[in-house]
Parts: sequence; structure tokens; C-alpha cells
Amino acid sequence: MISNPVLDVNSNPDNPIINTRAISDKVEHIIELGEAYVRGMQDAQVIPNGKHYPGHGDTHIDSHISMPKVERSLEQLMETELRPFRELIAKGMMGIMTAHILYPALMEEGEEPVPATLSRTIITKLLREKLGFQGLIVSDSLTMKSVKDEYGIERAAVMAVQAGNDIILQDYQSNPEITVRALLQAVESGELSMEHIDESVRRILKVKEKFDLLDNRKIDLQHVQAILASEEHRDIAQEIADHSVTVLEGESVPLPPSLKRKVLVVATRSADEGREVEDMGIRIASKAAYLLDRCVPHCGQADLCVVGEEPDQDDVDRVSAALGEGHYDHVIFGTFVRVISYKDGSGTISQRQSELIGRIKQYDPGMTFLIFGSPYILRKTEGVFANCVCVYNDCNSSIDSAVKVLFGELKASGKLPVNVNDKYVYGYGL
Repeated sequence: MISNPVLDVNSNPDNPIINTRAISDKVEHIIELGEAYVRGMQDAQVIPNGKHYPGHGDTHIDSHISMPKVERSLEQLMETELRPFRELIAKGMMGIMTAHILYPALMEEGEEPVPATLSRTIITKLLREKLGFQGLIVSDSLTMKSVKDEYGIERAAVMAVQAGNDIILQDYQSNPEITVRALLQAVESGELSMEHIDESVRRILKVKEKFDLLDNRKIDLQHVQAILASEEHRDIAQEIADHSVTVLEGESVPLPPSLKRKVLVVATRSADEGREVEDMGIRIASKAAYLLDRCVPHCGQADLCVVGEEPDQDDVDRVSAALGEGHYDHVIFGTFVRVISYKDGSGTISQRQSELIGRIKQYDPGMTFLIFGSPYILRKTEGVFANCVCVYNDCNSSIDSAVKVLFGELKASGKLPVNVNDKYVYGYGL
């Protein structure tokens, strides 16, 4: 089995595709938690495919859509982007996934710029020879538009193997025969040597032997589900979520009894709800009703108003009408900020949502702002909120934890893992 710990240093707050997938924007924090992540996976005979080598954190566009370019110097890349990979390689990490990103500083003088995945200079000369990596190198999906539109799947497959990738990744909607035929033709024409292919095959078999995977055992999905959904693991997930809750502002957190009578919960709805996210293997579920359900026991009356993540005029009118009734003691605004491949506006909120939040704050200056996802969205909102609580996911455990803190059943202990702005810096949390 192969899985993928994200080792990117999210140094760009406007990163639409790494964002909350990264552990932090601090190299040391990523190395510390990344090492534990990798060690735990390898102890369980899972190959940890650290990604996205040589680093996807300092980008402002989604590489699923177009080709990012990182303009940092070689020294900067070695001390930031490459350092988690360098140090975890030294600690025995056995798998790495590559990035479809241009890195001019890593290319040799006069060399034609190609994305890291397709660059022998970056994959073989730097990763294999200079950094000494002996594990498996797996390409990111060659069907991502940044590569497919520029090179085509067939040509990209040949270039990826020439560069030094051992395994080629495609998405769920393309036929693997495309790359098999392309590689076969490249071997038959002499463009690829059998020695090169055999080297990767030997490496794959060696790693499979190390992880006791040579018998190709089938995974019992029902057994896996039973383990993952066990009470013990649910409790661990809840404990992790409890420790993650970060109170950035808490003027009236926990909410006093005087504010627990009539509450309006406004929550966002994504146009992606109900569909499976391409390349991520997850289905987006609506969370607004669950948030209301968790708030209800703490309120004499709790009403829900669901708005689009890109609120239209109808959304604004419905919220305005509810607020205009004037009988709510408190307003809770919950925004679900997801990182989704191929999505415009991934990992952030729209200007329209920011304006709606501002309108609600005018009605209730003491409103509570619940962020389920990226704290970076505070760069898009005006002023400071009386109450602002952030968790970093929209799973039920995280919603439970946020509500418990909001209503005084749990004391917050979370700290920001990134710098958001001058006020909300790494390590901040009330």
C-alpha cells in the first residue's frame, strides 16, 4: 500500500491547492510531524509517498489546471522546500511523489525548462544522486492539465520514466494502456533502455519485499472499514480534533447563558456538495445541518439559514430578512472552506461571502465566526471579530469540537500552525 503525507511548506498564503493540506508553513514543524507520520506508516507496512517533491508550497495556482513556476534561488529551495525531503530521506523515508512545477534554479545552465516530474536533473541527479534517495519515486498524475496539455499523456509518460520515476500515476478516467503502449514503443525504438526499466522494477520489488508485499495480498475493504470506524479510532480522531480548536478571538467564548436563548446559525453550502472530488477520492458532504444539530442542545431556539459559498442576492435577502426580525440574541456564521482540485476559488472565500459576513457583523457586532478549514480566509475579511474559532477540517469530529468550545464544554488548546497576518501568527491561540 502507498499513501501520501504532504511535506510541502505552505509559504504562500494564497496557495489554492496545498493550503490546509500542508502541516504548516514552518519547516521544523513539518519535519517533526512528518517524521512521526512516516515512521508510523512504515511501521504499519505502508509506503509513505512524501509529496510534492521538490515542494509545492510557494505557488499561487493549482497544478491540476496549469503549470506553476517557483522563482526561488537554489539556496532558498535547499533551506525551505527541499529540507523536509532531505531530512526525512536521511531518516529512512521510502517513497516520494513528484510535482508538476517549474524550478529554474534547479535546472542546469542552458537546460530546457521542464516540470520537476519530467526533469532528469531534478529527479535523478538531485534526488537520487545528491540527496541519496533509494526508495520509490512516483509521479503525480500525468493527466493533470499542467502536464497533459503541454506534453500529452504518452510523451509525458516516456519523459517521466527517462527522468527517473519508478511508478507513473494516472487519474481514474484515463486508460493505463495509453502509457503502457507509449513506454513499449519507446523501448522498441531504443528511446528507453530495458536496463532503465529493469532498474525501476528491481527497486519496486526490493521495496515490496521490505514491506512484505510480494504476495500481492488483496485488501479486505470491509475489514479496513471496520478498523477505521472502530470506537477506539473514533475516540482518537475526536481527541485530535479537540486539541486542534484554535480560538483567535473570544470576547464571549464560551457563550454566556444570556446568549443561549435564540441563535441564528448561518452556514455555507458548496456547489460541489454531493460529488466526488477528482484526484482526491473524497465525496463532499453538506455540513450545515450537522452544525445546527450540534448547536441546538445549547440553545433555547436555533434556526438555520444556508447560503452559497458564493452568496447570491436571494441568500443575502433571506439572511437580511431573518436578521430584520430582530429576535436573535446571537448569530453564528460557519464557513466551510475546502481545498478542491480543479476548482476556481479553492481554499478561500469569495468577495460576496466576505461582504455578507460584514453585513451580519453590522447587525451583531458580537457575532461568532466559525472557520472550518483555512484560517487564511481572515486575510479576506474586514476588521476583527468578537469571537473567532478555527478548526482545520469540516469532518464531524471537528464540528463537534468547535461547538464544544463555543458553548463551554471544552477548553481550547489549539495554536495556529501558520502565519495568517501580522496579528494571527504561527503559535497564536487564546
